[in-house]
Amino acid sequence: MENTEYEIIIEFRYGIEADEPFYELSQKLFDRFSNKDAPGNYDGHEIAMDNFDARLYFYSFHPQQTLSYIDDFLISYHFLAGGRILIRQNINEDSYTEVEIIAANGKRTPLSRFDMEQLSHIPDWGERRSRNEPDEHGEEWKEKLKNDRAERLYNKWKEIDFLITAIWDKWDLDSSEHNTATNNKSEEKKKTDNDSENDLHATEEESDFSLPKAMLEWHREEMYKNSTIIPPKISGAEAGNIYILRMENAAIIRKAAMDIYLDCHMLNEGKVADEQDIQLLRSEIEEFRGTFIEWINGFEPDDYADEWGLFVP
Repeated sequence: MENTEYEIIIEFRYGIEADEPFYELSQKLFDRFSNKDAPGNYDGHEIAMDNFDARLYFYSFHPQQTLSYIDDFLISYHFLAGGRILIRQNINEDSYTEVEIIAANGKRTPLSRFDMEQLSHIPDWGERRSRNEPDEHGEEWKEKLKNDRAERLYNKWKEIDFLITAIWDKWDLDSSEHNTATNNKSEEKKKTDNDSENDLHATEEESDFSLPKAMLEWHREEMYKNSTIIPPKISGAEAGNIYILRMENAAIIRKAAMDIYLDCHMLNEGKVADEQDIQLLRSEIEEFRGTFIEWINGFEPDDYADEWGLFVP
């Protein structure tokens, strides 16, 4: 373990017009990690031109020690709240990733740890991108712009699919631990109390309402199905560059994404995820929606007729 180097990325919504707080934090990180006893290295930062989002980069052989080393910054710089911490083995891109969420109070909450191969059902955009013929009118820039918009949309959904998998992965672990603790408690009660009527009343008083596990598992499969639909529909919309087909795929994408957004209520009711995880998923879908609107605004009507009269009168 000590010979394994990890990459740590803290990504967050900055959203402040003034640059000073961000660069102040970056300078403080640089100063702190200049200490020869620092558990890792600060590798710099990245911020969007419109200050919407930003990232901080670190390398370390002991990622948790590195994060503990900056816990006070996570608390004092409030724009980090809701951010996501990604920990990845630097020696192997296919190794596990650990995800943590920064709560409003600066506390780091582990979200999941799993093998990156779980995401292999969504290939990279380069493997699915359209192969349009060169433009006859010298307007290749239009095709590039279309492709760039689609690629941003596609990659954004890959991140959301990653998050959905992580949330349910955590629920599986929590459910297993909860069931084990409940079973142990039941066994202890059987051994120490022979009064079945009192046991029944105690169980009723201690139990909380929760959705049946079978129902939650059904919703999980629905979320997975909807999430899996979206990437191929994005690439399918780009494949033929036909307006009607692009709109048809876009409508399917919108419904699948909205179904997942609405299922966030079920995540809350079923106690599947913490509120901050649910809010993160909702905010990521909202960001996807903005990118989706930018994507469809680039659709150009053509001469193909719509026999169903849905997208073209």
